[in-house]
Amino acid sequence: MPTISAQPAEVADPPNLALLALPDGHQPRNALSAETLLRQAAQGGYVPAMLRLARFYEIGEAATPNMIEAAKWYREAAECGDAEAQFLLGCLCARGDGVAQLPSEAARWFESAAMQGVTAAQVNIAAFYMQGTGVACDPEKAATWYLRAAEAGDPEGQNGLGTLYARGEGVAQDFARAFELFRQAAEAGHAPALVQLGHLYAQGHGTQPDLAAAERCYRQAAAAGYLDAQRILAWNHLQGRAVSKDTAAAGLWFRKAAEQGDAGAQFQLAAMYCTGEGVVRNLEEAVKWYRRAAEQGDRYGQHNLAIMLLKGQGAPQNEAEAFRWCAAAAAQGLAEAQLQLGDLYRVGRGIDLDLSSAVAWYEKATLQGNTEAAARLTGLRKARAG
Repeated sequence: MPTISAQPAEVADPPNLALLALPDGHQPRNALSAETLLRQAAQGGYVPAMLRLARFYEIGEAATPNMIEAAKWYREAAECGDAEAQFLLGCLCARGDGVAQLPSEAARWFESAAMQGVTAAQVNIAAFYMQGTGVACDPEKAATWYLRAAEAGDPEGQNGLGTLYARGEGVAQDFARAFELFRQAAEAGHAPALVQLGHLYAQGHGTQPDLAAAERCYRQAAAAGYLDAQRILAWNHLQGRAVSKDTAAAGLWFRKAAEQGDAGAQFQLAAMYCTGEGVVRNLEEAVKWYRRAAEQGDRYGQHNLAIMLLKGQGAPQNEAEAFRWCAAAAAQGLAEAQLQLGDLYRVGRGIDLDLSSAVAWYEKATLQGNTEAAARLTGLRKARAG
C-alpha cells in the first residue's frame, strides 16, 4: 500500500511556503511572486496554501480585493475538510460576499465546522436553528449547539444558552441556570450577557432582587458601548426607574446612544434640547437631532422636524421642507402628522391649497381617533356645503 504524503509532491519548496506564515496585514516582499507560489501550492492540494491564498485575495494583498477568488479558495479548502475554511465560507454564503447569498449553504458549512469544534460556527448554526434561517426552526438543536459552545467557554454560546433557559425555549425554563450562564459570559465582558444578567437581578429571577447589581451590569455594558444598555440607563434615569431620577445622566446616555445612530435616542435627545430637560436648551441642537432621526425614517422625528421648520425654530423657516417631512410622517400613519398635513393643504402652506387633499388627511386622522381632525373635518365640510 503506497504511503500517503501529507504534502503533495507539486507543492513549492519549504522556503517558499514561509509566505504562508505571514500574519494578516503584513505584505510579502513581492506580492505577485507570492500569489504565484501560493496558487501552485494550492493547486497541488496543500490546504494551508488554499487558506492563505483565499485570505490573500480577501484583503487584496496584490491589488484590490477579489471576493470571488477568495470564496473559490475557501470552498476548495472547505471541501477538503478544513474547519476554518468551512466556517469562513459559511460567513460568505450568509452575506452573499463573493458567492450567491444562500442561507441553506451557509447553514451547511457552519454545521460542518461546528461538528469539528469551531465555537463561532456552533454559535452561528445555533442562531440559524433558532431563527429558521437556512434550516427548519428547531430550538432543541439550537440549545444543543449553544451548549457545545458554552462548554468550550465561548461567551456567545453561554449567552445564547442562557437566553434559551430564561425563555424556556428548546430547554425547560430554568432561571438559576440562565443566571449562571449569563454570569459566566458577563465575567468575560460580554455586553449582551451583562444586560441579561441585569434583567435577572432587577426581576429577581434566578437570584435575589438586587437593583444596585442590575445598575452595575447595565452601566458596565453601556460603558463598553453596548447600545441596548445605553438606552436602558437613559430611560431608567429619565423616569427614575430602579434608580433616582437624574435627567442629566439620562441626557448623557441618550447622547451616547444617539451618536451610535439610534433613531429613538436621537428623537428623545432632540426633545430634551427643546425643553431644556437634562441639557442646556438649544433649539439648533434639537433640529439637528430631529433631522437625524427623521432621515432614518422615525415618524416622530419627521413630524417634530416639520413643526420646527414651520415655526422657524432652531433653523430658518422652510415651509416646503416642512411639508415634505410632515407628509413622510403622515404616510407612516402618525395621526398628529396627518392632522398637520391636512392643515397645510387647507391653507396652502408649503404646498398649493387643496381642500380635497385636506379632507382626505383629516379623514385618515379621524379614523385613528384624533378629535381635532374630526372637528376640522366637520367644519370644512360645512363650509364647503354652504
